[in-house]
Amino acid sequence: MHGAKRVFVLVTVLGVGSVWLGLQQFGVGKELRAEVAALRQREREADRLAAKNRRLSEARMSAMELESLRGDHAAVVRLREEIEALRRGAEAAAKAADGMIAVQPKEYVPSILDGPMPANMWRNAGGATPAAALETALWAAAGGDIAALAGRLTFDTGVRAKAEALLAGLPEAMRAGYGSPEQFIAALTAKDVPLGNAKIYDTKYEIEGSRFLIAEVRDTDGGKTRQVQLRLRETDGEWKILVRAGVIENYAAALKGPAVGVGK
Repeated sequence: MHGAKRVFVLVTVLGVGSVWLGLQQFGVGKELRAEVAALRQREREADRLAAKNRRLSEARMSAMELESLRGDHAAVVRLREEIEALRRGAEAAAKAADGMIAVQPKEYVPSILDGPMPANMWRNAGGATPAAALETALWAAAGGDIAALAGRLTFDTGVRAKAEALLAGLPEAMRAGYGSPEQFIAALTAKDVPLGNAKIYDTKYEIEGSRFLIAEVRDTDGGKTRQVQLRLRETDGEWKILVRAGVIENYAAALKGPAVGVGK
């Protein structure tokens, strides 16, 4: 009887101990699971904070880049404004310079078209206009520049052959001094130009592509004034005195007497 009771008590004690031990183990496992859960929560929080830091860092970098771009844009705007200011200044300076040039009086250049001009004021005026070509011819004749005077002459149709024939009929010693019919006629004409003063009248009258001008010339002694009518023709962009057939005929006769001018 007593032995059975002891066995029961022992079983009861063992059972209670097992239950207590189980309860103890259950409590420990629960704490461990709570700690593991807490650690996992901290890991997730750490991951979240790291991701947030990355986003903030990227956001800060973007803000810095944006600020840099804004600075570059502002510099470009300032540069454009400076360029525009320089352009306006250059335009204003150019307009001012044009205005100054426009109001400055032109220097007066005496013209042989304006009135009698002494021979020492005749000039090489080129051949852009009939009057300029005629003044150049007078200047060359006065200065004895036969080549320049020959350059202001051109022959009418068929007339050059007559000039060549006239030149060929001269003694060889005389022919040697002239390189061309133009120079031959120029040499004769130069002797015929008075060295007093001259005035040119442009009649504006044209016929067959040639322009009529009148040269009013006076001798150095202030003697009688005479007028010579001349025809000029544009050749290769320049005006030249037209040598006509009658001129060659007159010079052929003048070789035995006083020469006459190109305009006869």
